[in-house]
Amino acid sequence: LAAVAIRDMDDHWMRAAVHSGVAGREAEILRAVLPRLERADEAELEFVSVLGRGFADLETLQAAATRAVGVPGDQASAIVAPVSAALLLGFAERTGLRLSNEAQNPWVASLLRTALESARDTNRPAGQRINAVRLLGRMSWKNVGPTLQQLAVSESGESLRTAAIRCLAGFDEPAVKQTLLAAKYWSAATPAQRAAILGALLPSDFHRRGLLDAIEAGNIPASAISGVPRRQFLAHKDPSIRRRAEKLWGGAPAARQQAYEAAKAALALPGQSARGREVFHSLCAACHRLDQDGYNVGPDLADMRRQAKETILYHIVVPEAEIAPMFVTYVAETKDGRTLSGVMTSETPNSIALQGPLAQESRILRDEISRLESLPVSMMPAGLEAAMSRQDLADLLAYLRGEP
Repeated sequence: LAAVAIRDMDDHWMRAAVHSGVAGREAEILRAVLPRLERADEAELEFVSVLGRGFADLETLQAAATRAVGVPGDQASAIVAPVSAALLLGFAERTGLRLSNEAQNPWVASLLRTALESARDTNRPAGQRINAVRLLGRMSWKNVGPTLQQLAVSESGESLRTAAIRCLAGFDEPAVKQTLLAAKYWSAATPAQRAAILGALLPSDFHRRGLLDAIEAGNIPASAISGVPRRQFLAHKDPSIRRRAEKLWGGAPAARQQAYEAAKAALALPGQSARGREVFHSLCAACHRLDQDGYNVGPDLADMRRQAKETILYHIVVPEAEIAPMFVTYVAETKDGRTLSGVMTSETPNSIALQGPLAQESRILRDEISRLESLPVSMMPAGLEAAMSRQDLADLLAYLRGEP
């Protein structure tokens, strides 16, 4: 089994080991695979953490690790600490064990100290730092809170930053909200970072309340929560959460709601798709694509054909109602005085790309940016319905719905 696992070294080998009779043979397999763990990269350490989950108690785990791997501080191998930490991580995640730097067990205490150092050490391989960060997530807030906060907001490596965000969200602490949902941080966060934050916070009722606090305070826009998460807020078992959600998402702002009610007159008019296509080309095609026409800047409109006309009309008149993370508008100011805006289509540690109408893309080096922030409004302008007659709007709805 160990030989097969080592030979395949991909996403399947860990699952193969788990489903092929590892139980009770963790120490044996650890000794067999150890000589091949030369890099102690992320995949290898994940396999080791799976082995750690199988040990019955901490004493057995420590004894097996010490015999097979060595003890932390052993200079004979650079993998001693990360492999031992991965074993401890797997055991702690399975048992729900919370760990402390002040642990009476010297072996555990040493691993935790090393994990703190490794998480901060930018010279260590990313996989080892991620493994260390995950172990920090099993420690006490007072020991690791500041380190996780720092990594979550400033680490350049996306995988490590995401790991820190997830671990940070594992603590029911007000400081988590103050870190991840601060207006300045959220405004500059990329779509991937926002998705990581929301994905980490939404499962916890403690952090759901923090999200509502942040929206009510204006730190993040209500449109940041869309789709299924919004419906979960509105149907939450806690009446206080439901009431707060209703105030945020129960309807459009008064002016836009009035505009929507007025625009509903178009629903009673027969629409002509051919004329609606002309309206689409005139007002929508610069940012949307349908039937091979237009530009993919905003969402592709093919899915709208499954929606009711009332729903389509609502999103035309109230574009801020829901803004998916990948379609948030960003504004970048550069050190040489340029101001660029658009949807962020790509990001690397060194650059970002913003795409505006007609799919015009601007790539900007990060060290050229003096300020980067998102806008709380959609790139699609509110009031677009005012540029159309009611018949134009009826025709556009017929075209978007795919009517003959």
